[in-house]
Amino acid sequence: MIQTVLIRCPETGAAVSTVHRMRETEFEALTGERAFRCPRCREVHTWKKEDAWQEKTPAVA
Repeated sequence: MIQTVLIRCPETGAAVSTVHRMRETEFEALTGERAFRCPRCREVHTWKKEDAWQEKTPAVA
């Protein structure tokens, strides 16, 4: 299942989407840093896998 990758905005403390979507196996294999413009505070944040988690979507019955 493809899921959105989230981090906590260092400015607001809110959970925000990094706009990256990937399968769990791809997420687990990530290395290095990535950057994105935060939709909450409009600043550019960098993140690593250790800073992030995947959004858990409820299973469809």
